[in-house]
Amino acid sequence: MNTMLLAFVGAAVLVLAFVVSNLMKVEAPKEEPKKQKKEKMTKSQKIAARAKAQSKGVSAASEAKEAEVLARAVRKREKEQKRKAAKRAAKKSDEEAAAKAAAAAAAQKAEAAPEETTTTKKKKKKKKKKSAAAAAAAAEKEATAPEAEAPAAIEPVDDGWIEIVTTKKAKEAVVEEVGTEDVVFSDELFIAQEHIPAVIGTKGKHLQDISEVTKCRVDLPKKGTVRTHALITGPSKAAVAQAKKALSQLISKGYSDITHVGHVDEGIEVPSKLIGQIIGPAGSTIKQLMQSTNTEVNTPDRDSDSNFVTVVGGPEDVKNCINAIKQIMEQGFSSLTHEGWILKTLDVPKDQIGTVIGPAGATIRGLQNSTNTRIKVPQGSRDDPVSVSIVGDAADVTIAITQLSAMLLPPEPEEIPFEWSKEAVAAMDLAF
Repeated sequence: MNTMLLAFVGAAVLVLAFVVSNLMKVEAPKEEPKKQKKEKMTKSQKIAARAKAQSKGVSAASEAKEAEVLARAVRKREKEQKRKAAKRAAKKSDEEAAAKAAAAAAAQKAEAAPEETTTTKKKKKKKKKKSAAAAAAAAEKEATAPEAEAPAAIEPVDDGWIEIVTTKKAKEAVVEEVGTEDVVFSDELFIAQEHIPAVIGTKGKHLQDISEVTKCRVDLPKKGTVRTHALITGPSKAAVAQAKKALSQLISKGYSDITHVGHVDEGIEVPSKLIGQIIGPAGSTIKQLMQSTNTEVNTPDRDSDSNFVTVVGGPEDVKNCINAIKQIMEQGFSSLTHEGWILKTLDVPKDQIGTVIGPAGATIRGLQNSTNTRIKVPQGSRDDPVSVSIVGDAADVTIAITQLSAMLLPPEPEEIPFEWSKEAVAAMDLAF
C-alpha cells in the first residue's frame, strides 16, 4: 500500500514538473508602446482654426466664382460684338449689290431708244418682273441671313448685372450704343441698393434717356452679388462723364439734367412732428400733392436728423407745391390735397378744456373718429377762452362743433327736495 502511494505521488510530481516547465517556455506578451496623446486644443483655439479654414475656403471660392463670372461676361460680349459685325457686313454687301444693280439698270435705260414700240414695252414689262423677283429674293436672303449667321444660343449666365429692357427701341438703343470698331471708354460709380429704383426710373425710363442722350451703356449691380459699382461704357470720355454726372444727380437729388430737363429743386424746413401730416395716412397726402403739382417730394428718412423736405419739378410747379406744404403745416390741410375742407374755431373756457380732452385724450379722440375731423387744442395756452380749431369736410366740421358746444353747456340745476324749499321752511313753526 505504501509502495503504491509513493508511486502515485512520484507520478504526480513528474506531471507537475512537466507542466511548470512548459509554462516557463511560454513568452510573456510584449507590451505595446503607448501612443502619445495629442495635445488637446482649447475651445477658443478650435474656433479660431475652424474660422481660418472656412475663411480660406470662402475667399478662394468667391475669387474663383468672380473670375468665372467675369470670364463668361467677356465671352458673351465678344460673341455679341462678332454677331453685330457680321450683320453689318452682310447688310453692307447687300446695299452695294443693290446699288450696282440700280446703276446697271440706269445705264441700260439711258442707252435705250426714246421711242418705245409695243415689243420694247413687253420687254420692259418682263424686265420689271425679273427685277421685282430679284429684289424679293434679295429681301428674303437678307431676312434669313441674320438667322444663319446668328451664333448658337447661349445659356443665360448670372454675371452680377441687372438686365433692364423696356421696349424694343430701348433695347436697341442700349445694345447699339457703342460700335465694335469704336474706342470704348469706361468708368465706375458706387450705387447703394436703395438708390437703384431712382436710377432706373419707371419702366427703365431714366436709364433709357441717359443711354439715348450720351450713347453710353450703364450696367447696374445686382443685389446679392459681389458687385457694388455701376459700370458705364461709352464712345468717349466726355460721354461717359456726362452719363456718370446724370446718375450722381439721380442719387443725390432724385432728378438729373438729362432725365428731367428744366427741373429745379427747392427745400423747406418741416418740424419733425408735422412730417406725418405731409405724408398722410398710407402716404395719401404726399401722393396727392405730387400728382396735383406734377412734382416729386422727398421727405427725410426716419433715422435722419434732417427736417428738410425737397421738392423737384418745374419752377412754377415747385412754387405751388411749397405753398401747399406751408398750408398743411399752418392749418393741417391745403386746397390741393383736401378739396372741400374748411377750418373753424371754437372758443372754449379754459376751465373746461379738460372736459373736451377727456381722460388721457379719450374724449377728443372719440369725437375726431366719429366726425372724421381733426381737432387741435393749443398746448400751454394762457388765453381764456382757448381757441380750439376743427378741420375737415364742411358738413363734418359743423357736426363736430355742435357736439363740442353740447359738452360746454352749463349743467341743469338739481331739483331741491320740498322739505328744503323756502316754502317748507317758512311753514315750519320753529321755536328757539
